This record gives sequence, C-alpha cells and structure tokens, in this order.
Amino acid sequence: GVIVSDRVVEGESGNAAEIGHMSLCHDGWACPCGSRGCLEAFASGTNIARRARERLAGGQPSSLSALSPEAVTAREVAAAARAGDPLACAVWDETVAVLGAGVGSIINLFNPRLVILGGGVTAVGDQLIEPVRRIALERAFSSMAAEADVVIAELGTDIGIVGAVAAAQARLAEQA
Repeated sequence: GVIVSDRVVEGESGNAAEIGHMSLCHDGWACPCGSRGCLEAFASGTNIARRARERLAGGQPSSLSALSPEAVTAREVAAAARAGDPLACAVWDETVAVLGAGVGSIINLFNPRLVILGGGVTAVGDQLIEPVRRIALERAFSSMAAEADVVIAELGTDIGIVGAVAAAQARLAEQA
C-alpha cells in the first residue's frame, strides 16, 4: 500500500496501490492475478523459487539440484546465491534488478521520503535490501533519490496484516 500525508491511498474502489501487481514487463511471467510481468511474478518468494525450479528442470547445474523440487525455496535460492551458485546468482540478480527498478518507479511516481519493503523475502536482510536500494536510487530521478531511502519493514512478514488493520481502523474512524 501507499501512505501519503498520513493517509492510506485507497482509490475509487479501495484497492489502490497494489504495487505487487504493477506490470514491469508486458510479456513477463504470468502472475496468479491473471496479468503478466507483475512485480510479484518476479520478486515474491513463491516466484523466486518457481524460477529456480524451472531452470533446474531445464538441466542447469546447481547446488540446488541436491534438494527435492519442493525444498527449493526463496530462502534456499538466496543461500545458494550467497555461496556463489551460478543458477541461484542468476535468479537472485534478476530478482533484485526487477525489484529495484520497480521501487525506482515508485520513487519517481510518489516522491516518497521512505519506501518500506515487507514480506517473507525480506528475511534475508542486506542481501536483498542493499542491491534493491542501490538500483532503485540509481533508477529514480536524482532529485527524488536524494530525499528517499529504501528499508525493510521492522515488522517483517506481519507488515501486511498490521497495515490492513490500520487501514480498517482509519476507515472506521472516518465513518464515526
């Protein structure tokens, strides 16, 4: 979601700022939402693992091939990338490149002071946030990048739930 001037941006139907479903590549991977090339199709844990499994199934050598397909998770891909595994590095580099470009676009669109990333993939910490921040700030207009930062949510995987509760509370307060 997006918060501007301490208010959640809801849009006409209350579903605005579905940033994970911002299409970054018109012919990119299919997303469960029905579109193609969504940020979520590149950067979610499920899709990081899926892309690694597809490369493994295609015969690309990797330390990940020692795992059963179900055991290949985003966390395993990140660990293998840290260890220098070429397949995992390719998947991880692609992930941070697309996520960084998406965050750079968000900075250009909203000119925020802070972009906060949450979700399971952020558990890998600096391995994710450092390249994403660098790419995002390189992609954003310099005047906006100078005022922006990209960080991992302190609430980790609970950030979505906390945000939804806060939005519901704000809506109820407005109706009271």
